Amino acid sequence: MIDFLHDEWPELIEALAIWANSHPRPDDPFMVVQGVSFSPRSFLAAAKERSELTMPFFEYAKVEAERENVSVREIIDRETRKPVP
Repeated sequence: MIDFLHDEWPELIEALAIWANSHPRPDDPFMVVQGVSFSPRSFLAAAKERSELTMPFFEYAKVEAERENVSVREIIDRETRKPVP
């Protein structure tokens, strides 16, 4: 259960939804976590359910936010704006 970002959760899910819904290939796999392949939409769905498989992404965002002294939302926005190869 992802609980360390409880207060920010709705805002973080909103950021992921914007990314997933505007992704040029929202149903194509882009990441594998513990043998599970995720598309942008399936990652969003798993994050909404607070899946343990999405934890590494949010942990990364939290650590980077603390390191850079910015919000976790800013990190997620930055990471989801990277060009799609």
